[in-house]
Amino acid sequence: LGWKGEDVSPNKDGSIERFIVESSDKKRSPAEGSLVKVHLIGKYNGNTFEERDVEFDYGEGCDCSIIEGVEIALERMTVGETSRIKIQPKYAFGSKGNDVFNIPPNSTVEYIVKLIDCEKGIEEWKLSDEERLQQAELYKSKGTKYFSKQNFSLAIKMYKSCVDIISKIDNDESKKLKIASNSNIALCYQKTNDYFEGKQACIEALKLDPLNIKALYRRGQCNLAINEFKEALEDFEKVIELEPTNKAAVNQIQICKQRIKEANDKERKIYANMFKKLSAADKQPTPSTEPDVLTKCGEWTDEDAKREVDLAFERDNNIVMI
Repeated sequence: LGWKGEDVSPNKDGSIERFIVESSDKKRSPAEGSLVKVHLIGKYNGNTFEERDVEFDYGEGCDCSIIEGVEIALERMTVGETSRIKIQPKYAFGSKGNDVFNIPPNSTVEYIVKLIDCEKGIEEWKLSDEERLQQAELYKSKGTKYFSKQNFSLAIKMYKSCVDIISKIDNDESKKLKIASNSNIALCYQKTNDYFEGKQACIEALKLDPLNIKALYRRGQCNLAINEFKEALEDFEKVIELEPTNKAAVNQIQICKQRIKEANDKERKIYANMFKKLSAADKQPTPSTEPDVLTKCGEWTDEDAKREVDLAFERDNNIVMI
């Protein structure tokens, strides 16, 4: 088999190596979306931890607990081929390991993989607009399925595929699919606490429909999570403007106002401490040959410091104190 296999890792860093055990004269290989049938034998330190036949749509292997390294290697294999795949942790079980298989964190594993069969993948360039819309509906449906399974990374992938395959179609049906998918992408990112990406997905939906209540509400939630309280307040107030009975938005508005007040109070304290230190420093006698201008003009008092705090706060926040 040789000491060094073919490097099939995405970054060509040796993290996934393929050693052909049994070659095949067939030419068909897996492509995105094609149904594949494989036989897997997983090994760690020479011991087998799993062996099974599995069938799945290529690109969705994680739904069947197929590790990423195996799926990446499969793309280079042909039907009938058997290969030994050496996979480093980042494409295997990572820093968590696998308790079920008794694999420690940061472990390199091997898989013996036989590609039994695979169907032809989707050739997008051949699809008509109608076929693209049908495929987009399928992607969206898969996204919803994976969301319900809490497989958020795969759900995001499916929703993004929905948007991508109809990116050049401009009609009401495609617009509806793009808005729904982007809004759902945002929800998935919220579930994984990736609020910046979630906000961006909402922005994409709102480009197509600025009055979309779900996208506005979810952008408000993302803004609130990243401490953009004023932007969040604007989003929730827009929701109420469009849907006055939206109780969830009313509650979020109260939270936003409270967070804004807390942020303002915190900022006031910072200014107060700063000017208090300045006031204390001014009261300290310092030898100087210069004329004592404070004797003539009046010293910096606590009252002066308090007034200056308010003025500085007004300037920095562009508000009028009442």
